[in-house]
Amino acid sequence: MAGGEIPRHGFRLRITDRNGRHCSRCHFLDCCIGCTVPDDDRSLVVADGETISADYHITTMHEHFDRSQITKVTMHPSLEENEKASNKPVSLDECAANFAKDEDIDEAYCSKCKGHHKSVKRMKIWRLPPIMMVHLKRFKVTERGALHKLRNFVSFKTRNQDFSSIVAENMSNGKWRRGERGKEDGSVMIYITFSPSYFNATGRIGDQRYA
Repeated sequence: MAGGEIPRHGFRLRITDRNGRHCSRCHFLDCCIGCTVPDDDRSLVVADGETISADYHITTMHEHFDRSQITKVTMHPSLEENEKASNKPVSLDECAANFAKDEDIDEAYCSKCKGHHKSVKRMKIWRLPPIMMVHLKRFKVTERGALHKLRNFVSFKTRNQDFSSIVAENMSNGKWRRGERGKEDGSVMIYITFSPSYFNATGRIGDQRYA
């Protein structure tokens, strides 16, 4: 609730995080409770992970707000669909495939011609080690540059975990042949999961534990 001058509709709209407690765009040291949405007809772009919160004036709360109606909310079907998609379980194989998938870059800089051209970025592992540690990325960057925490459950195989799909191809006679280097030097591509660890932290991304 807010004091001061009463807004036109008795409340202000603020851009907050998914919990509605902090601003999703300002640094946590700024102690911003949410940037105010302008009271006009201009469109507003809301990023993934952001929430539009209603900040009622204290006078409106006391004189006009019916607390019995606070739980009577109509949920749009897209909210449930988005929640299911955000919490959809994924496998470690899917994570590996996403790591190695092609990414189109519209203006990649070429050091030879000193110009920008369309290009394709591809991440591959040249050689797999006998013991490999996999660090799962728990955050993603939204279109507006904000960080969004990933809460998907990741499943994995306890035996026969195959990572050959993300191994780089070896160039020979002008042709790419997948896994040829692995055959030559005996690199391991099948793993047994030995000691998975899990750390669950709560709080904001700007807190010290995420810094």
